[in-house]
Amino acid sequence: MNQWSVAVSSHLGNTVSLTIYSPPDARIGRYSLTMKQVGSTRLGDFVLLFNPWCPGDSVYMENEEELKEYVLSQDGLIFRGTEKHITHCAWNFGQVIGLESRV
Repeated sequence: MNQWSVAVSSHLGNTVSLTIYSPPDARIGRYSLTMKQVGSTRLGDFVLLFNPWCPGDSVYMENEEELKEYVLSQDGLIFRGTEKHITHCAWNFGQVIGLESRV
């Protein structure tokens, strides 16, 4: 897919989950999601970092097990420090958000 689009992935009561599709060459950054019907309603913001599900993206990952380990994990390690002194610590990535979507 070479353009932005959004699809409803589930609808339960008054909660709607959306799947956001981005083009492979979309810029990394913060985006706003707005629903346009009669007027417009701002649904929220999201940050696009990369799209490992898109074959056209340079970080594409075909293997589902690798996606689970490297992309979908809720916790893991982060590394920080300087070039000569790097440390690591446990980190909760907190990927479960109000707009439940894969960017």
